Amino acid sequence: MRSRVFAVLVSRNASKVLPRTLEALAAGTKQPDTIIGVDTASNDDSANLMREHVDTVVKLRSKLSFGQAAAQGVAELPEAEEGDWLWLLAHDAAPEPDALAQLTSAAEANRHLAIIGPKIMRVGDSRTINEFGQTMTPFGNAVRLAAGELDQGQYDSRSDVLGVAETGLLIRRDVYEQLGGFDPALPTVDAGLDLGVRARLAGHQVALQPRARIQRNGGPELFSARSLSDASLTAIRRRAQLHRRFAYANAFALILHWLLALPLALLRGLGHVLAKRPAALISEFSAALAAMFGFRNIANARRRIRTTRTSGWAALASLRIDWRTLRARRRLVGDDVVENAADADDLVGFAQGGALWVFAFALLAGVIANVGIVTSSRITGGALLPLGSFTDMWSGALFGDRDLLGSLPGPADPFSIVVALLGSVTFWQPSQAIVLLLVLAPALSTVTVWLLVRRLTRVVWAPVVAAAVWAFSPTLFASIADGRIGAVLAHVMLPLVAYGLIRARDSWRGVATGSLALAIVLAGAPSLLPAAVAAVVVAAIWFLSRVRPGGAFRAVSMLVPAAALFAPLAWAHTETGNWLAGLADPGIPLGYDVPDALVVATGYPDAALATLSPLLSGMEIAGTAWPMWLTIGLAAPLALAAFAAPFLRALPGVAGVAVALAGFATAVAASRIAVAFEGETEVFVWTGPGLSLAMLGLVIAAMITIGVLAERSAAVNIIVTLCAAVTGVALVIGAAMTPSLVQPEPERSMPALVVAAADEQPHVGTLVIEPVGPDAIRLTVVRGHGEVLSDVQTVVTTAQQPSEATSELSQFTVDLVSGSSIDATETLMDAGIGFILLRDASDAAESLHQTISRGLDERAELQGVGATDAGLLWTSDAIGDYEPDTPAWAWWLLFAQLLVLLLALLLALPSMRRGARKRVRRAPEARKDFA
Repeated sequence: MRSRVFAVLVSRNASKVLPRTLEALAAGTKQPDTIIGVDTASNDDSANLMREHVDTVVKLRSKLSFGQAAAQGVAELPEAEEGDWLWLLAHDAAPEPDALAQLTSAAEANRHLAIIGPKIMRVGDSRTINEFGQTMTPFGNAVRLAAGELDQGQYDSRSDVLGVAETGLLIRRDVYEQLGGFDPALPTVDAGLDLGVRARLAGHQVALQPRARIQRNGGPELFSARSLSDASLTAIRRRAQLHRRFAYANAFALILHWLLALPLALLRGLGHVLAKRPAALISEFSAALAAMFGFRNIANARRRIRTTRTSGWAALASLRIDWRTLRARRRLVGDDVVENAADADDLVGFAQGGALWVFAFALLAGVIANVGIVTSSRITGGALLPLGSFTDMWSGALFGDRDLLGSLPGPADPFSIVVALLGSVTFWQPSQAIVLLLVLAPALSTVTVWLLVRRLTRVVWAPVVAAAVWAFSPTLFASIADGRIGAVLAHVMLPLVAYGLIRARDSWRGVATGSLALAIVLAGAPSLLPAAVAAVVVAAIWFLSRVRPGGAFRAVSMLVPAAALFAPLAWAHTETGNWLAGLADPGIPLGYDVPDALVVATGYPDAALATLSPLLSGMEIAGTAWPMWLTIGLAAPLALAAFAAPFLRALPGVAGVAVALAGFATAVAASRIAVAFEGETEVFVWTGPGLSLAMLGLVIAAMITIGVLAERSAAVNIIVTLCAAVTGVALVIGAAMTPSLVQPEPERSMPALVVAAADEQPHVGTLVIEPVGPDAIRLTVVRGHGEVLSDVQTVVTTAQQPSEATSELSQFTVDLVSGSSIDATETLMDAGIGFILLRDASDAAESLHQTISRGLDERAELQGVGATDAGLLWTSDAIGDYEPDTPAWAWWLLFAQLLVLLLALLLALPSMRRGARKRVRRAPEARKDFA
């Protein structure tokens, strides 16, 4: 008796792809006896299209899955007869003319076959296999065989298989009804695999027919969606895998799998983070919870297997794929590594292009500008202090005592954490890392701006010009000369922030790199905070206007590491109401010659024109109008090229100019804001970071102009490069002629007696008195071997009123040196102070110095040690035991901040081979399989 074949075609909102499938069915050399069309609540013309080509159309009101809709179609068929076959098709599966003939031929040749699967090919690429059979790993992970490989007939000899694609399969009707059809808990992926597994366990055979070919427009997960994000696809596949695992396991293993589902979700989530897929972390937990608490689905699936199973699981062992074969397959097919390849191309281009020469000259310039400290391991001066020991650095990064007297608890500056991380690179001598930073900063700047400009233009010389301009920026050399390492780091890392915003469109790795750079930039230069937040918000709005919510989310996420670092300090400033204090520069407050807006517009951060002053004096033109005209002339070509960019390429040109204007406004505003104090003197915020931002905007816009005009003329890039070279040479010569504020630290910054006591008592205090005028002194409490950078925190330098303990100590010092009747020993012991050091004074303060010295000599409770390299020293009768007041939770706070940075770093590292995946779309393009 001739076997009947019933085709069931399931559709949902498929008016664009359904005609191709219907035409393919009509062109078949063998026609089904009956074609049932099932429309699952489509809101387009799908049902009407099917009515013209099929025998019966079943229109459903609910959006069922492919398997459930197919069951509705089977229910509409005539009464079953022996030998009936079902051919199940989705709306995007177009069979080749002889597909059904080949499938039925295989069925006739082997009467024991129950399920026969075709070879699924990619639409628009008939040479590439989309899927040819399915199997499982020993742990039950689904694997789509031959996916992504060229069809060279290499698998045509394959017959037995564990499962086949759910669309296009030919299944005996009695077997379909015996198994209960597809599992409703597997609405998309793994439905065909599960059906094949249950058929095998019921004693039936599942086979492939290589000569039956069907072209499909996507995977089963796209049956009811035009596209799926990587996170959604991860959740779908993981939920299906866990459901099958719960359904297939024995009772004991089921309990074990259920208990391990959430811990495994955490471990797998961390793996996704390493693979640059952080959104999949949430998908892992959502899939685990959905599968764990789908008790009815699990019970029904286990019941289906129990009632139909006639063979043991050992019968499937030979059909599973072993780990060695799976690894070999992945090496053969591979995953997308385009992102890593692009980064490799960037590095190769840097090494082979002219930027390598710029790097070399910038390195030489860094050595010359820092010739006095190149061989030093500890440096001090300007805004710098030594970093101290490894323990000192990390203790200073904790929430704790800030006035070193126990009365001003507060958070550490975000920059303290950055400095601790930087110093840990040379943990044996942390200050060595600062020396390396100052020397290498110009050279490192060439690399970061190169990576940015390579994303903006394909013109080979544009990144080279940008590297020259950026590396020889006046604000960078001025910051180096003053020891403003926060501003130096901000200049080096700013291009990576822009790089991250550009890559926010499609790359978590780029965003992670930008977020780390942004955290470092804002920690070192808090004055850039308003401009940075504005840039992120504008980028997010732009992505939303382009209907790219993922890009907007990634852009906003760039603020997360910086927010983690700044949150404790922001809370402290909220309590004091001194919000502007958050803009203060980290490090020692250092005054400078505040420039006017015209000087800022020429690119110089101070009125002394950075390191050009000695050079101009040597040329005998200082004090005339010539210096201003020279600086304007050198800056003009870059500015003109930048402001021409919006007329050549509107979007990037406008963006570059907007960044430049934001940086200029930031620098001008900084020169008008004083939030820190050096003694009684107000210290204005450093204009350097704002000027670095302005320079970055000019570089971005100017490189756009150079890129557009490159084919017409090379004059622009030649002129800009020459101006950058002249500026750089002048800055380096000036730096070599200028006595730098940053100098090697003496072997000891404190007297030998204090150092010896600190070896025994690490937190011993020294009251340092420094006469700074005829009637003014500066008091400082120094702990241990000497003052270190972590002792200087903005909660102290920006305090509008001294702490209670500081005020009491000031009054105590006045009483001490004036001969008042006080108990100095008790007060010093309570403060943990064992020594008093009187620094040498200038001629103007010499009289006050002598008065203080006589007053201290007259105190019976103090023993004079005499003159030392650091000044006159006295010691107290008894030394109190001072311990910093550090809350127990301070370490947890620091751990949480470092954890955020670590996660960002993991995302920023190069992807593993099975790396970051892209959004899955229904398209005629080939798509790699990552099952």
